[in-house]
Amino acid sequence: MPCSACDRIIITVYFQIKRFPRTIQDSLRRDNEKRKKEREAAKERKIEAKERKKEEVQRLKAAKRKEIIEKMRQLQEISGNPDLPVDDLDIDGDFDPAEYDRKMQKVFDEQYYDEDAADTEKPEFPFDPEIDDDSKSGAFTAVEK
Repeated sequence: MPCSACDRIIITVYFQIKRFPRTIQDSLRRDNEKRKKEREAAKERKIEAKERKKEEVQRLKAAKRKEIIEKMRQLQEISGNPDLPVDDLDIDGDFDPAEYDRKMQKVFDEQYYDEDAADTEKPEFPFDPEIDDDSKSGAFTAVEK
């Protein structure tokens, strides 16, 4: 049986090879974990930077959301239409032009423009000599020589 003889030689050679452990237990050499600590510190700094950036983005989004709502309330006050959907804003979602057009048609319908049409008449003011005097009107008059 040649295989068993070969196996026996291989086994004896395998046990005769001198092997050394990766770390020596009774060594006087100090463990140097400086690089490991530096890697961990850098990793922590990156995580903290990501968290700070995320907090900053959230703060900016909140400020922008507040600004948009304030502008919508101002628009509601200026237009005189208390039915403007200030609370129905979808600030966080993606912009959809069809949805935007639909909301604008709902808000600025024919009734909105009919109310403005009633106010288009020019007001009539009484004659005031200080204001309406032709010589003081600022119109160009030719000076005769």
